[in-house]
Amino acid sequence: MQILYIIGDLSPNSIERQLVEIIQDFDNITQTEIYDGSQNIALADSVWFIVCGNIDNLKRIIQDNASTFSEKICTLSGIGGVDGSIDKVRQIHSLLQSVNAKIIDDDATIIPLTSERFECSNKYQLDLFWQKEGVLKAIGTIDKTREQQDALNKVVSNYFTLMKAIAVSKDKPSFVKIDYPNIQTDVGTFDILLNLPDELAELHYEIDALCSDYEITDEQIERALLELINRKW
Repeated sequence: MQILYIIGDLSPNSIERQLVEIIQDFDNITQTEIYDGSQNIALADSVWFIVCGNIDNLKRIIQDNASTFSEKICTLSGIGGVDGSIDKVRQIHSLLQSVNAKIIDDDATIIPLTSERFECSNKYQLDLFWQKEGVLKAIGTIDKTREQQDALNKVVSNYFTLMKAIAVSKDKPSFVKIDYPNIQTDVGTFDILLNLPDELAELHYEIDALCSDYEITDEQIERALLELINRKW
């Protein structure tokens, strides 16, 4: 199964490419590519448009491949907030409708630009996570086992984010034991509800919900969390 991302700016450090990389991190199983003109759009199971800045190239791609986009599973995200991005997303949405694309989510995730440096907060990452879940379900790649694995990945990612946010030193834990809301490690105890920044407060609620809904055990979290710590701390 393949998701093909179509972006306006293909330069290595463009904000569109940065956003694609964030979305790709939610799922390391599905094949993903950024469209550079060489791929066959017809072979992609779904197409994800990242709308930002000049959209003439995006329009041209759709118009030049109108028959290919007929019944193609598509979704859209935008960057730029209310300063024109919404209108641009609507234009691409309308053009996809005109070629009979199958748009799976009419409420596109739009990430505001609050500074010169592109940042995608946890709130918007969560929106993008569920948007990608919708894409994967639409192309038939999710079964119950996969859903549970995705939920576990999200729980572990949340724990890791919270630990890094409240860490008092750079020492890397080599042992973790979940004793919610505490995480016992060999470099100290992390209380994920203590001194938690307001912008991260929602993450522990998501941990609770996902662990309950998907019956995720502490042992599963501990193994995956330690692996993530070893790779990214």
